[in-house]
Amino acid sequence: IYSSSAANYGNSKGKRNLYAWSKYAAEQHIIACNQIALRYFNVYGPGEENKGRMASVAQQMFIKHKNNEPVKLFPGQPMRDFVYIDDVINANLFALENYDYLKGTWYDVGLGKANSFESVVEYLGIPYTYTDASTIPQNYQMFTEANKHCMMPNWEPKTDLETGIKKYKLYLNEKLEILKKSIIYTNLFLILSVIILSSYYYTKILFIFHFIVVITIIYILYIVINSGFKKKAGAKIFLLG
Repeated sequence: IYSSSAANYGNSKGKRNLYAWSKYAAEQHIIACNQIALRYFNVYGPGEENKGRMASVAQQMFIKHKNNEPVKLFPGQPMRDFVYIDDVINANLFALENYDYLKGTWYDVGLGKANSFESVVEYLGIPYTYTDASTIPQNYQMFTEANKHCMMPNWEPKTDLETGIKKYKLYLNEKLEILKKSIIYTNLFLILSVIILSSYYYTKILFIFHFIVVITIIYILYIVINSGFKKKAGAKIFLLG
């Protein structure tokens, strides 16, 4: 079961980039081998923390908002088929369970309904403005939507955008709280480590100092005793410290 992409559809001018061509080439090989390719649309949800700039718009806008950065969208209301990660997982499991029946072609995995980026940030409760139209990249896709007739027979997504975004927001807030607590605990650990290490080395230094003082006192007593009993001429006592 190959994780393909809706990038296969491209636009009126064909495939838009090397990523789309790579997915298309791999997909053709998979189909030729009588296997299954699943064309994911815009996946969002828990587990995409390490995707960086390739993370969903939901995660990126959430992070921008929490960092007090302005959230700006492209004008013109571009739309995407946002599909929740639970539905993508279920699609893979369904393909596995019905492999013999489904193999030999590709299928769309999406919600089957396009939604605007505005809808995503509004469900997140984030204020936004728009960029200048000149910032929209050349050949930018303004609309994608999974074709329900191209989905696996008897499979359908269960999570609408509003429900998925609200579930994801709870997850992101929980992760944020965990991060905040981990930073607090890390700082406390560092402070305690400095105190403990300081105490350890202070004790070592104090021990060495006391040792030197004791040796010095013994030496002074030795000189005093020697000078007192032997009455050495010119005997001198040096008091240290």
